[in-house]
Amino acid sequence: MLPRIASRAKVTLPQAKPLPPAMVPGGVAPAIKTDYPDVAVNTDLERFGEISLEVVANKDKRLWREMMQTHHPEGWSRVPGRQVCYWITSTLYGRVGGIGFCAASWHQGARDKWIGWSQSARVENLDKVVNNHRFLLLPGVRVKNLASRVLSLAVRRVVCEWKQFYGVSPVLAYSYISSDREGTSYRAAGWEMCEEKTSGRPAGKGTVESKTVWMKPLRAKWKERLVEEPARKMGAVPEPYYAEDTDWAHMEYCRSSYPDARVRERIIYIGRRWADNPGKSIPQMFPRESERKAAYRLFSNPRVTMEDILQPHREAMISRCRLERVVLAVQDTTTLNCTGLEDTPGLVKIGGGGKGILAHAGLAITEGRRPLGVYEFNTEQRGEKDEAESAKWVKGLLRAKEIGEACEGTRVISVCDREADIWEFLREAAENGDEAVVRSKKGNERCVVEDGEDGKECLWKHIQKQPVLGNKTIEIRACGGKRKRESREAELEIRAAMVRVIPPVRESSQSPIEVLGVSVYEPQPPEGKERLHWVLLSTEGEAELECAQRIVKWYEARWTVEEYFKVLKSGLAAEKKRFDNVEDLHKSLAFDAITAYRVFELERLARDKPEVPADKVMTGDEVDVLYKLLNHAGIITALPAQQWVPDIRTYVIDIARYAGFSPTKRQALPGTKKLWQGYVKFKMAYMGFVAAREYILSEQSRGP
Repeated sequence: MLPRIASRAKVTLPQAKPLPPAMVPGGVAPAIKTDYPDVAVNTDLERFGEISLEVVANKDKRLWREMMQTHHPEGWSRVPGRQVCYWITSTLYGRVGGIGFCAASWHQGARDKWIGWSQSARVENLDKVVNNHRFLLLPGVRVKNLASRVLSLAVRRVVCEWKQFYGVSPVLAYSYISSDREGTSYRAAGWEMCEEKTSGRPAGKGTVESKTVWMKPLRAKWKERLVEEPARKMGAVPEPYYAEDTDWAHMEYCRSSYPDARVRERIIYIGRRWADNPGKSIPQMFPRESERKAAYRLFSNPRVTMEDILQPHREAMISRCRLERVVLAVQDTTTLNCTGLEDTPGLVKIGGGGKGILAHAGLAITEGRRPLGVYEFNTEQRGEKDEAESAKWVKGLLRAKEIGEACEGTRVISVCDREADIWEFLREAAENGDEAVVRSKKGNERCVVEDGEDGKECLWKHIQKQPVLGNKTIEIRACGGKRKRESREAELEIRAAMVRVIPPVRESSQSPIEVLGVSVYEPQPPEGKERLHWVLLSTEGEAELECAQRIVKWYEARWTVEEYFKVLKSGLAAEKKRFDNVEDLHKSLAFDAITAYRVFELERLARDKPEVPADKVMTGDEVDVLYKLLNHAGIITALPAQQWVPDIRTYVIDIARYAGFSPTKRQALPGTKKLWQGYVKFKMAYMGFVAAREYILSEQSRGP
């Protein structure tokens, strides 16, 4: 492969060097001698002389291996990777043995359970663990307590030499001991034996015996260092090369940094099946028993988290965000009804006496409200209610900041509703220089430093006293539920002022925060309609009309996340997902969240970029099959020309037409629910079409 790459890159490779005999296929490494001389020493530790460890020089490494091959019960076997070997010497008797350390093995069940780290933490911190793979005192050496003394010296020395040679300071060492040995010297040197042993599974012609595993911490707070999860910053995974026939699921799920390649491939496959079979149960998505078992294993695997599934989607989202000058990071909380799964432990009570999941989601969108991806999806509800409430909003703010750090030249603004009007959120945004727009909660204990009584005045009253900077007309969208209302237009007055928000009593030791307050007030609401009055707080901007109008525009876009929730709930079908615990259900919800984004993206593309060719968003097969289905159903009378490709607006309308949508002048584009219905129906038919075509091709390949 290298010569071909070099030829394309027009690079001249250096002359290849011959491999050592042991590395040549079919080659034989020089045999290690087995005649290393023994020594006879029978004394006590006080008369043994000064004990020291000497690092084995390169010229003596073969001699050290000969000693192990001759006298160690397991002989010598080559270890890959890093290693440090020592001679055990005495000032009176010379070399009396050796001890060696090598890099830790990729996986060891007893060791990993004893440490208690996750798979991601293991991959990140494995280089901080060393394996004491050989320890030998020559058979003729009979000195009581010598072995434990050597082990104590060795664990102190290896920390220094390992750091010097490889630039990493190990914090933990482990070793294997045959089950027929008690490990007295290791125990005396402060090593701890794991409860579990090695598996002892077959190896080649014979079997590997089960061994005990011994552990020795080398540093204080070793556990905290090893179990620390790696920081997965957005945008850290480079964008791969995509072939022309790469489907959406592969592009959305392929950039995972999960250490196990099998899990990465399984996530891509499940994501593809999820998108092709929206709203179906697991058995329907995976009719073959082997695939179904593999899917359930992924969901029940404690080492695979919801974050592992969402991470590749975030990486794809970052690529889209980098193309925008301004990205709005909109976050909100919703309840997902899980009727039919009441027996699943871990669900929370929701309205109407049912049970479900509280989901806090963050959606990245453009200023034109086109979705770019789900940057946050949190279903954890821990701690006290107030603490959990503030923590999820602050976490969403930090996630939005990561988008800005990963997208140089892109301005990222966090936009939140009244639930984020929390001191901790405002303080975090102001202190770290994050741009955020929050709607103030009426009646909240917010004050500003002004000339009111005692130098304080209500935020809402203070801003309302400011002069009107201008007017704005906005559309109030219809909504249901407790706040049910019809859509209408509202004529608003805009006011703005710089204010200093005083901390609540519980945080009285902290300093006030200076923010921009913008008031949006409807002076004359229609008869029988509730007056619209917003007070928005922004960490950036000046009390000017242009700035205030821009902040109001950003807050208006917050409704996009509500539309996304509508798509998610329409296709959730949680009652069809049968899992033993709520954690598995949360992982499946991650696939639902990404698939819902896909449907929502189609709807918004049809509105914002209607001229985009459909085959740039969907595969050519999907475009071709849709119109064959429409023709077969009698919705269109003739198939389009072979080279014709519709724009995305036409394609989205036609998907909805497949579910009964009929475009009119009043409603030219389908709503979220109708588009979702058409998408589900089309995907089911498309999968049947693909299966039939593959069957026909396989039959034709067999011949007559």
